[in-house]
Amino acid sequence: MTWHCVSGVLGQNTVMICALKESSVELTCPVPSWTQVTEIVWYNQRLNHKPYDLRLDPKYEGRVEYHGTTEKDCILRITDLRQSDIATYYFRYKTDKSGWKFGSYRFTLSVTDLQVKVTPDTVAEGRSVTLTCSTTCTLTDNPNPTYIWYKNGEDLFSDSSPQYQYSVSRGGSDSYSCALRGHDKLSSPKVTVDTSSLSCLSVTYSSRSICSLIPSVDLPCTTIYHTDLQVKVTPDPVTEGSWVTFTCSTTCTLTDNPTYTWYRNGQSLSWPTSQQHSVWSSETESYSCAVKGHEDLRSPAVCVLGQNCWRVTYTKRRICVLKGSTVNISCSYTHPTRYIEKGLFWFTQKHPVDLSSSPECADRVKYNRNTENHHTMTITDLTEMDSAEYKFRLLTTDEGRFSGLPGVMLTVTDILLEMDPTS
Repeated sequence: MTWHCVSGVLGQNTVMICALKESSVELTCPVPSWTQVTEIVWYNQRLNHKPYDLRLDPKYEGRVEYHGTTEKDCILRITDLRQSDIATYYFRYKTDKSGWKFGSYRFTLSVTDLQVKVTPDTVAEGRSVTLTCSTTCTLTDNPNPTYIWYKNGEDLFSDSSPQYQYSVSRGGSDSYSCALRGHDKLSSPKVTVDTSSLSCLSVTYSSRSICSLIPSVDLPCTTIYHTDLQVKVTPDPVTEGSWVTFTCSTTCTLTDNPTYTWYRNGQSLSWPTSQQHSVWSSETESYSCAVKGHEDLRSPAVCVLGQNCWRVTYTKRRICVLKGSTVNISCSYTHPTRYIEKGLFWFTQKHPVDLSSSPECADRVKYNRNTENHHTMTITDLTEMDSAEYKFRLLTTDEGRFSGLPGVMLTVTDILLEMDPTS
């Protein structure tokens, strides 16, 4: 496999790799020709400040192999690639003449699957429909693949173009899928094109499984996996002034090939829009991510260095309670150690000041600092007017202030009794 190398930092080269989901990949990195490698450790995170050997990581069990300990190369092979394998990989080696040394390369792995896209969505009889076999990144081992097309499960044709075009005529329902030569068994989910109606071209995207941020997705005959977002940091731990890579990860592959939004200290960044983001480490910064179109479902923020950053984490992001009841809204928070706390309070868009001092809420709102860096607001005798997004704000010395965005969505509802006149 030929790697695409770009110049990195700190004397390292960053190697960008894109591979198909469920396929295999080999990461090969040369060591000095005058040495004899005796031991290798590949890792993408640290445990107790030491590189965590991938062979010991449960999620790689049975899928990781090392080679080359008696040659001039350090080779890592990962099989049955998954979305969770997206990360930056590092290695270190020991030789017959020295102790442990760190490799001069790091490997950023992206994992993609095939999808068939149909354009246009509607078309008249006799007009053309284009099917496109696409991936989210260019495959490293096959940047110019041969595409194989299937119609109703049978071979249709193969070509170097990722597109297949045909004229629409009145007919029934046909399914299409695609694969790449050399990975024939890793085909895309089927797409059904229904041409039974002249006035409407019906396209149904069927998938073996659906991964969704929203638990209310309802598709028949499809397995639905609900997931949330997490930011993974490599390397772990991070040293000040080093290069850090963040990966916005999920427990399953999001079905719609999403665009990502990144946040630094709660403020959105205009770039990047990819699943990974690399920065120089800074003591005070925190990062989180979201999928475009679902910015309210943001991941918890992570500190770049230890716990010394601006960060608010809510215990629950959505709360629904009955009118007249009591609710507790809680969060934990951190801030750079050089700042000293001066004030803590909750607020809403309607009441942008401390709720405990607001005339409308003061007699029903109480604050409780349960433990250090943990805060709870209690609201009693709830009314439907209390339905709002509640945010926590931290004030410190040197005019430091930080609000946890987005906040907690509180919905106050009443019990409604519906009667069926026929019963």
